[in-house]
Order: sequence, then C-alpha cells, then structure tokens
Amino acid sequence: MKSLEDRIRGCFLAGAFGDACGTAYESDLAGVKVLTGSPRMTCISDDTQLTLATCESLLDRGVVDPADLASRFLCWYQQGRLTGLGASTLKALRDLQVGAPWYLAGSRGERTAGNGAAMRIAPFGFWLQSDDPTALMTLRDVCSITHRNDEAFVGAWAIVEAIWHLIDGGSPEEMLATVAQRLPDTRVRERLEALSSIQTDEIHEVAVRYGSSGYVADSIPFAMFAAAKVRQKEIEEIIKDVIRAGGDTDTNASLCGQLAGTVVGSSDRMVSKLKQLCEFPLIDRTIESLAKACVARRAA
Repeated sequence: MKSLEDRIRGCFLAGAFGDACGTAYESDLAGVKVLTGSPRMTCISDDTQLTLATCESLLDRGVVDPADLASRFLCWYQQGRLTGLGASTLKALRDLQVGAPWYLAGSRGERTAGNGAAMRIAPFGFWLQSDDPTALMTLRDVCSITHRNDEAFVGAWAIVEAIWHLIDGGSPEEMLATVAQRLPDTRVRERLEALSSIQTDEIHEVAVRYGSSGYVADSIPFAMFAAAKVRQKEIEEIIKDVIRAGGDTDTNASLCGQLAGTVVGSSDRMVSKLKQLCEFPLIDRTIESLAKACVARRAA
C-alpha cells in the first residue's frame, strides 16, 4: 500500500507532467490528432504554477489563509510567473492588483463556471481532513478568490472529494459514483453520475459524447473518468489519451494526472521526465515539503 507521502508526491508530479504535456498541444489540433508516441513536454502552465503558489502559502502560514493565498497569486502574476491564465482568473488577479479584497475579486455569473479553481485545489485534499466540519467553507473561500460561481466551486469540491476517497482506500473504479453521491444537485454531479455508469472504457469516446472543454462540468468529470483507468493503463498512456481528446488539454491532463498519481504514487520514470523542465527543482522541493507537512498534520 502506498504511503501518504508517496501519494502526495505522485499526485503533484503526475499533475505537473500532465500539465507540461497538455500545454504542448493546447492549440495544436493537428498535433493532437497525430499523437501516437510519448507526448512531448514544453513547460508548466498556471495549473501547476497556481498549485505551487498554494503550497507555498500553506507551508509558510501553516493554516489556510485566503488573504495570503490571494496575495501570493498576485505576486506570481506581477512577477510574470503565471502563463496560460483563463479569463476568470485573469480578471480576479487584475482586481486584486487594483486593491480589491480577496473575497470580492472572483468573477460571478454563468460564464465563470470554468475549471480555474479546481486545477489548483488538490493541496487541500491532503491538507484538510474529510471529517473537518469547516472544510467545505474553507474550500469555498479558497475558490472564491478567482471563481465566485457555484458550479466552479462544486468542481473543485469534487477533486478534493476524489482525493479523500482515494487516500482513504477507495478504489479508482468507484471514484466517480462515490464522489457524485457527496455533491449537491449540479451539472457536475449529473455528469459524474452519467460517466460512472457509461458502458465504455474509451476516453476519446467519452470526450466526443460529453465534451472535454474548460467548462467545469465537462473537464472535471472527464479528467476523473480518465484517471479511473489507472489500474488498466500507465499514467503516461492515459494522459496521452486525454490530450488526444482535445479541448482544455493542459488542465484535463493535469487533473487526470493528479488523481491517477494519488493512486499509484511517484515513480522514477516520472521524475526522470520532469527533470527536463527548468521548474523541476522548485516543483520537487515544494512537493517534498508539502508531503512532510501533511503527514505531520495527520499524525498530530
């Protein structure tokens, strides 16, 4: 059985790998269609960058502090360390830049139901405990920095529930149905229920039928469906299938990698690939520190 520390490393290493591979194909429809061998990597994007900023806040503050988290997001933005930002996250950062408080910065409205909160939420799946009565309020506050939208929040909540399910010994095959039962009546839940009973193992077929866009009710269930195949396929092969499905390739692949990596843990092969990235030392150092801190918190 994988240790919690190894699961945490697996989550964020595979998430960074998925992000770096997905970013390489995000605007390359021709490349996606002909992708057959190992996917190429370019660089990480805001999926991993904002996740690292989140980890830094947790490690430095020792508690979940939305004001500090917002401040770090803004600092990374002003330093030019964020790439590939979505419209809702970019608007929030610009609002923060002109002095808006964190609890008013996030965008409202149906058009803000993107996956920008979900893509950076994974650290809280390890930092917070599922039996903590304040966990959901904490998650809502963290999401609202960039997305003050119920569907966006539920999508992020679904990722945290999936991590809780997996580290508590739940199987990846039961992940979608289990998580759906824990969510309120939303489009995210409806899609998870649909995908939990679909009679196919083909990731591309699911993308064609249900979508793989950056809309939270497309991306979160799709990424979870793909990650649930981790006992049937290698992570690299799953991520390749996710990328070939098109859509929001970087976030879908990153989220899929996070959940699949939580199941199988870290690997020398993944580390070897990620060492090609100039950001690897920061990624490795941050993940190592977060893993130790989360293990210590749960042991306390």
